Amino acid sequence: MYESGSLPAHLGAEKQGPKALPKSAFGSATVPTELTVYERPSYIFVNTTGSFHFMNSTSSSIGKLDANGTYDFGIRVNTVSQGPIRLDINPYAWSGSAEIGGKSFPVGSVTFIYQGGL
Repeated sequence: MYESGSLPAHLGAEKQGPKALPKSAFGSATVPTELTVYERPSYIFVNTTGSFHFMNSTSSSIGKLDANGTYDFGIRVNTVSQGPIRLDINPYAWSGSAEIGGKSFPVGSVTFIYQGGL
């Protein structure tokens, strides 16, 4: 679709140019913090070892902490030596338990991928 006056002034205000693509046309990725509700991703990557659980339903708002929700689907990752593990699931949030030292997971342990498209 074209719109009038969409080109810079030095090219002529009366000329038409293509309309800008919406933000949703481009994909994005985020590294969500543990136990926090996010928009459902297209798929996820698990980037570190440990036991992971994912929340598939919630009554919390996006961006809010939901430590009391039901984290049902689980996976245990013993190695990521070949790279991140892709899971074709769409959870709202994730939780986990680290295998080494029982410490909390660092930011970047899980990546939510949002595919673009028109």
